[in-house]
Amino acid sequence: MDQIEKFIRKLNKKMALRILDALENVVELRLESMDVEKMKGHKNLYRVRLGQIRIVFQKEQGSGVPVYIEYRGGVYKGL
Repeated sequence: MDQIEKFIRKLNKKMALRILDALENVVELRLESMDVEKMKGHKNLYRVRLGQIRIVFQKEQGSGVPVYIEYRGGVYKGL
């Protein structure tokens, strides 16, 4: 979670609260109102789109586990 916390600290307060809310929804797998897609080439990875920011997570035993968060251009390079 270290990379995720570091990324969130760099954001302005409004965007940080939006990301934290989205992360809570991801962990609880409440994804109905979110833009979620399965990532090609990966068995169990999904991404959530929030404007220019992407949250990559995997589903494990009834919950979501955030793996990586980054701006649109850099998120796919980190995988």
